[in-house]
Amino acid sequence: MRLPLIGKRGGKLSYKQLLLADARIAAAGIPPFTAWWKQELKRFYNHPTARTLVARVGRGGAKSHTATKCLVIEAVFGNWDVPPGERHYVGFVSVNKSEAGQRLDLVEACLGALGEPFERSGDEIRLTSKPLGFRTFACTVGAVSGWRCIGFSDDELAKQMADPDAAEPAHETLASLRAMCVTHPDARRFLISSPVGKEDEHAQLFDRGNTDGQVICRAPSWIANDSISEAQTKLDEPDHRVWLREYAAEPQDAALAAFPTELVDSAFSRRPPPDYVPCQTVVVADPSKGTHDTWAFGIARQYVHKTDHNARPFYVLESVDGVEGGIYNDVSPIVAQVASMASDHGATEVHSDQYESFSLKSEFRRVGLDFYDHPWTNANKSTAVQLVRAWLTSGVLCLPDHPALKSQMARFQERITKTGAIGFAGIGAHDDYVSLVLMFAAITIERLLPSSGEVPHSLYDAYAKPVTRYFGPLSAGDFSSRPNAPATEGEQVLARFLAANGYVEANDYDSPLFGLPRPSLLGD
Repeated sequence: MRLPLIGKRGGKLSYKQLLLADARIAAAGIPPFTAWWKQELKRFYNHPTARTLVARVGRGGAKSHTATKCLVIEAVFGNWDVPPGERHYVGFVSVNKSEAGQRLDLVEACLGALGEPFERSGDEIRLTSKPLGFRTFACTVGAVSGWRCIGFSDDELAKQMADPDAAEPAHETLASLRAMCVTHPDARRFLISSPVGKEDEHAQLFDRGNTDGQVICRAPSWIANDSISEAQTKLDEPDHRVWLREYAAEPQDAALAAFPTELVDSAFSRRPPPDYVPCQTVVVADPSKGTHDTWAFGIARQYVHKTDHNARPFYVLESVDGVEGGIYNDVSPIVAQVASMASDHGATEVHSDQYESFSLKSEFRRVGLDFYDHPWTNANKSTAVQLVRAWLTSGVLCLPDHPALKSQMARFQERITKTGAIGFAGIGAHDDYVSLVLMFAAITIERLLPSSGEVPHSLYDAYAKPVTRYFGPLSAGDFSSRPNAPATEGEQVLARFLAANGYVEANDYDSPLFGLPRPSLLGD
């Protein structure tokens, strides 16, 4: 039985009708509006003029679920004037089109629960009883132009310009979305997002407050959706700063210290306990990229517990040095200096970003060092920063006495631009020595950091690193250099330490190398 239509023109439904329709959808097993969302939707639907809801809600707070159901109910039970020969749509826009496409699955389920016939094709659902439909749109001005809409949901608006697949600017995209609804004055617009910064498009709309045209609301994840708990969100996201944004729905200041000062200070006075032993060293480097940069390099290694193979390692930057300022036409003197440091500490490989990687690989090969370059995007830089924060919080990062490094660590900032993008840089743009710590974290994330000092480094190069790089985690004990022969003592040690660091799944260290290709076939 259909709900009564409202008015002769327009699709303005009452809050009571919204709840009646939601009850019918819930009867089909689809979760109903949560208590918090009912409260906020009542404010929105009872407002005499506002047709835009600006919701700042934490992740998992049922934002998309709620907006999608509201728009389905609006389409099915609203009275929308559509000229003959036209079809008007409900639009779903998200950070990228694939995410927006997930909304169509819920649309299908809701339409089925309401008994509304439809056809689905690709990124579009068409109602067969009326000239209406549902479409997903990429976050581009062009994609959201030329259509007519009876309402839309713009999901995670705060993050649209921060995503590499999203279009810019969000303000223009939103303006085009509003224009699609110009012939439907009662079209509902849901601008929903967890926050990022305080200057992006969603933040600016939220800061306008309640007006004649919009209603705002805010809630942490566990308030908006009472099926999850605050404790659960903290387990899911241990980084407090990220947790505040993603779950507590608190936007971040435009610039904050990337690392807590008191934790950084502690790292410079910390050394691994005496029951920990050092592993093989590597060189981390940050080549100079400008006249005011430092060509920085240092020695990094893990320390692992002598007997407790489940104990968390310590991450130690043993030594740091650098050549101040300048663009170097001849880097051979710097390479020689790096090679001298590597020799003093027993390191045989250098890890750096991709700057001048082709020439540097040749230069380091000349002095007997293997050079590995790593893509250095904002995304993996962000991941490295989060790992360094975790090291600092857990008290397992040890840094050498180096005034410039300490100063840069204290002045290294996490910055949020007006577009909502999160970046990192030192005050005054100096972060050369900090980059060594981040590269240390990056190769740890990539599992390229040697896990034992008691095993010849050539064995690590020959088996553990190439196999895990190309084939993923190894089976138990697959480390013997002689097929069908027991593992040597050194290989058992290697397996033990790799197991402690997540490379293998079990502790059977004496099994042979089960049919894996010879090291010469694996490359480096």
